[in-house]
Amino acid sequence: MEPTVLPRDHFRASLLLVLGEAPTHGYDLPALLAPLGLGTADRGFVYRTLRVMEADGLVASAWDASPAGPARRTYTVTHAGRDWAAVASVSLREADRHLVAWLARYRSLLRRGGPVSVAGVPAAS
Repeated sequence: MEPTVLPRDHFRASLLLVLGEAPTHGYDLPALLAPLGLGTADRGFVYRTLRVMEADGLVASAWDASPAGPARRTYTVTHAGRDWAAVASVSLREADRHLVAWLARYRSLLRRGGPVSVAGVPAAS
């Protein structure tokens, strides 16, 4: 089965959403991103994306010293990041509207007997 197709910039928007909920260490982000359709995000990709987002002014980071281990970076969303997420939410709502319409038409097509199902691919419910 092909990977799930997500809207453009869904990864960035998801990072901003998770970080907007609470400042977070980069190490914890893959597990927090999984429920948003991002599976097991590669930590290296997460950190590279965070660096780009920090350079773009969307997130900020600070070292969090821990007596129990090495210092870790904690990431937070900036004002510009909140603005970017607000714009992304409009785009995602529009994508959601289109997907709902597509799925409704696909269900209607299935009820009429087509298209032929593919082994291993569940019909839309």
